[in-house]
Amino acid sequence: MKIYFRVLSYIKPYRKQLTASIVFTILYSVFNGLSVYLSIPLLDTLFAQSGLSQPIKKVQPTVETHVFAWIYNIKDNISNYFQDLLFTGTKSEILFKICFLVFLAFFLKNIFGYLQSYFLAYVEQGMIRDIRNKAYIHLHKLPMSYFKNEKTGNLISRITNDINMLQNSVSAVFLNMIREPLSILVFLLIALSISWKLTLFSLLVLPVSIGVISWIGLLIRKQTHVLQEGMAEITTTLHETITGVKIVKAFGMEEYENKKFIKQTNVFYKLIIKIQKLRNASPHITEVLSVVVGSTMIYFGGQLVLVDKTLKAAEFFGFLFSIFQMMPPIKELSSVNNRIQESAAS
Repeated sequence: MKIYFRVLSYIKPYRKQLTASIVFTILYSVFNGLSVYLSIPLLDTLFAQSGLSQPIKKVQPTVETHVFAWIYNIKDNISNYFQDLLFTGTKSEILFKICFLVFLAFFLKNIFGYLQSYFLAYVEQGMIRDIRNKAYIHLHKLPMSYFKNEKTGNLISRITNDINMLQNSVSAVFLNMIREPLSILVFLLIALSISWKLTLFSLLVLPVSIGVISWIGLLIRKQTHVLQEGMAEITTTLHETITGVKIVKAFGMEEYENKKFIKQTNVFYKLIIKIQKLRNASPHITEVLSVVVGSTMIYFGGQLVLVDKTLKAAEFFGFLFSIFQMMPPIKELSSVNNRIQESAAS
């Protein structure tokens, strides 16, 4: 971690841009959640479940004493505010106001998402430029003995490819470690405000599917690393053959070099086939797991809507949107540590 914090020290000249990126990340997460939450009054209006032809009854503050009572109180207050704001006028006027708010939420979400990405890219590229310049200046201070023991390709790779890998460390911390947890928190609060029972049930089912998906991703990542090593061996053989072509021809070693190269390409071919099996199976397994999770939640939630009648259909759809919006950030967080380790190694 000392190496990692040493890398992050290069961000100090870009504190203002980084602060702006973090602020816009927070705003992005808030409006991302709001864009989903607004689907509830929209669906409610389309399904005519709000009794728009009659005066809307305000929700009385909840006085339950369970652990989620404070969430329900906040929900009730927000519901009363939105009822006063939205559900006044004709059905067409109400529908127009809801559609306008949905558009505004999505518009602001994307604006803040763009600004967050722009300022973060400013920090990333500025840091990479500074490190590359410092590495190049340091290269001129090294003694001649150092260059005799190092290959030219390795030195070039360190200043080009390895420094580019450091970009992942910045995005992993200031994008994934801030945006994704905030997104998860926002959608979790929305889900809890709709139905805490359904949320707890979902939290028991979702980790299983996410764990399987992450395990498949880990296998693919390991195979990709082996694949890169195989390509490196092929590249090395090509480099040795081309640079030493006079020696190969002088000693009549063409047949030996051909067999060596064919053996390496065959190994690489088998690795490619193996990793393609995982990659091709991954989306299908993910889809099946998603359907299993979705069907289970639909059944359990349908019981609350149709049998218990403790949940409206629009609220249930909003709940499903919130839960499934949590899956991508959770998957992203599972890969953050690997990206940090790769950057530290570089």
